Amino acid sequence: GVLPRTSDMFGATGQRLLDAMDLGRNYAVRVESLRDLIAAYDRQVTMLERDIAVHLRGHRGYQAVQAINGVGPTIAAILVAEIGDVSRFPTPA
Repeated sequence: GVLPRTSDMFGATGQRLLDAMDLGRNYAVRVESLRDLIAAYDRQVTMLERDIAVHLRGHRGYQAVQAINGVGPTIAAILVAEIGDVSRFPTPA
């Protein structure tokens, strides 16, 4: 029944609000556990993003699709994985 005063509970302000909340022990333990899991997943995501960037660093298609407005490293990696070897297509169509 606690309504947050911020829309981003994962940002610095949200984290301070979580730290300051007077929750019952059961809820406090659960929130702490969930925050620990989020931190662990964030580390995994960072590690995988770094690995993908290193793996695709010299990939021409990876670099080319990022020139499209709104396509960043993550979407570019997905496109490269989905398309595969572009030379398998006989024509641009």
